[in-house]
Amino acid sequence: MNKISIYVLLILIYLGVSKSFSPFETRTPFIANEKVFDGFFSGAPLSVILLDSSSSGFLIKTYHHHYKLVYAFRPPERLTVRVSKDFWNQNIDNHGLSIFRRKDNSGGSSTIPMPPGMLFLGDPSYGNWETSDSGQRVWRFHRTYRTFKNMLGWGDFIPSYGFFQKASAHLANGKAFTGENDEFGESKSLTFKQKIQQNVLPTFKENAREYLKTFIWIPSWDSRKIKN
Repeated sequence: MNKISIYVLLILIYLGVSKSFSPFETRTPFIANEKVFDGFFSGAPLSVILLDSSSSGFLIKTYHHHYKLVYAFRPPERLTVRVSKDFWNQNIDNHGLSIFRRKDNSGGSSTIPMPPGMLFLGDPSYGNWETSDSGQRVWRFHRTYRTFKNMLGWGDFIPSYGFFQKASAHLANGKAFTGENDEFGESKSLTFKQKIQQNVLPTFKENAREYLKTFIWIPSWDSRKIKN
């Protein structure tokens, strides 16, 4: 075995070992597919929105999902998890969509990709349908839940009753729905994607930098001048 082959082998071993013992990988929860959502997430009502996905690593890649967890009765949370390559590829066009919803603790849940907020639409506990100036029936949240529009990243979007009917029909047939005019999803409206991704968690690289700071200390220029 020549030197080049040995070097290549050593690099591969190093990458494999460093990947296995990386603190970021061992501490980050792993989700293989949507079948584990029900047991992984607790609480209800709950909507899990896929904010974005990312990958790290050179030869040995790790795949991540960045979620926003929207609850009815407590502040939203953000969570980064490791996912399988297949699950990562499966959801590459679902950024900005709710990929898991639980109505209550009775066990009813759904993993059909839907626009965020479908969990609350049509439920009189959270709002009601009103007739707009144009004569169209639109959804209005009760005053108590007026912040939901911002939490869900709707911006100026106002769901119509027609939107709700089409979404419900897709949901009943087990088909993903991206809006009447494709307002939602990765390959759809960038306006919505930008709104829902505001204040997303730091990237893997940013976390890595912070971690390295705890082990590598470089004295400031002033402190080095004093020592010299």
